[in-house]
Amino acid sequence: MAPPLAFVVIVSMIKDAYEDIMRHVEDAKENGEKAAKYNKVTSQYEKCKWKDIRIGDFVLVKENEFFPADLLMMSSTEPEGICYVETKNLDGETNLKNKQALAATNDMFSAETSLPIDTIPEGTMNVEYPNNRIYKFDGNFVLNSENSNAL
Repeated sequence: MAPPLAFVVIVSMIKDAYEDIMRHVEDAKENGEKAAKYNKVTSQYEKCKWKDIRIGDFVLVKENEFFPADLLMMSSTEPEGICYVETKNLDGETNLKNKQALAATNDMFSAETSLPIDTIPEGTMNVEYPNNRIYKFDGNFVLNSENSNAL
């Protein structure tokens, strides 16, 4: 009885190891994709790898472009600050979901190729810890200003 059980366990371990290696390879490939990140020194958007994007970076996303997950939309070129996002990689649904930027942040940005250093909003963002709820997000953004209004 032990040899058949050992065979099944060994085959299962080999299969799991192969799947883990393939997942690692796919993750490395995804993290090597490019995005346009705002460079405060040059005041221009520059291509960088997804793995080099950090908290607080501004990322320019164009129509029909893939982007790294967990971005906060600050502005859109569409009326009312609306954009449409396909989430089939997350939940398998192919229908577009509309997202809307806050009016206060949507009006801060207008130029696509440059973002003047004095218009970059600075503040504090308080967000919930990672969880399995992909359709709900709790957080707030407090602008550093004389009024310190929460968005």
